[in-house]
Amino acid sequence: MSRCTWLAAWGMLSTGPLGCGGAPPAAPPPSAAARQVTAAAQPQPDEPEPIVTSKKVTLRRNIAFMSCHVSFQPSGGDPTADVVAMAQRCADVTGMHAVEPPVAASAPQSFPLRVEAGHCYRVYGVASGTVKDLDVRIKDSRGEVAGQDETNNATPVLSEDGAVCFDTSEQATVEVAIGAGAGAYAVQVWSD
Repeated sequence: MSRCTWLAAWGMLSTGPLGCGGAPPAAPPPSAAARQVTAAAQPQPDEPEPIVTSKKVTLRRNIAFMSCHVSFQPSGGDPTADVVAMAQRCADVTGMHAVEPPVAASAPQSFPLRVEAGHCYRVYGVASGTVKDLDVRIKDSRGEVAGQDETNNATPVLSEDGAVCFDTSEQATVEVAIGAGAGAYAVQVWSD
């Protein structure tokens, strides 16, 4: 999801000269890590590099983490059952377990997440068929972005090819927004 779409989903879009309504902003130069990504794993043209502003996290990358969820197809009936099924498919690969029951909703929502130093976290999401883009992100205790999903689909995983690892124990926040469409969704947080 583009920065402008994300801001619009959260109701923070401005059409003034500093907003997203004028000429598109100049793209930042790609980082060294982004240049090393293989062609098969490169984000789509409208998907920016992950925006991580938190100094309290490390993104642990493991391409094997993608294999457990990229082919997942929701049943289309119950997003809560589907998110549990998707996350359980990844348990053996990631070595993670659920830290809380799924959260189900149909509107943008944020909820607290207690994180522990030295532990890594993934957020799994599944939306009903009427939602075309579900977005998730984690913010640290200072409100800085610790990770955000990089896809434009109804089954986001944060992080798509890894996990968000915290350097400090604190109260973080998980934010969920519907980028396109409307309907029910469920998210669940897993950790090592």
